[in-house]
Amino acid sequence: MERKRKNSNISGEGRGSTAATDLANSLRTECNRWFLKYIEKFLDAVESKSSYAPCKSQVASLLCQLKRVDGFLNDISKKERSCFNDRRRESSLWEDEENEACERVRKKIYPVLLRHVESAAIALECMSVTDEEKEQE
Repeated sequence: MERKRKNSNISGEGRGSTAATDLANSLRTECNRWFLKYIEKFLDAVESKSSYAPCKSQVASLLCQLKRVDGFLNDISKKERSCFNDRRRESSLWEDEENEACERVRKKIYPVLLRHVESAAIALECMSVTDEEKEQE
């Protein structure tokens, strides 16, 4: 009888771990969804220029942040490719939506970069100097 309890506890722990993994994946997915929507709305505002009139330092800051967003988009894409196994139909539908949202955000980033090419070069130079300073510490 004691042996059956041990086995049932082990299988219960396995289910709990799966539930925790599912919850973590759901939270990650929801956070990604929220962030992508937020970035899309922000880039729409930047593109329309209605609520965003930056000075040069703000442009440099914006471009640095857009580079980080692009890194985030790359990370999402890499994770989606690496998690290709153990997919359910629902998660596969969301991954398609997520990939489409990532592409929409990328397409909205490009016009901002093109509009501010000179500032983009300065911002990238500043970022590389900052990265070098961090490495020296």
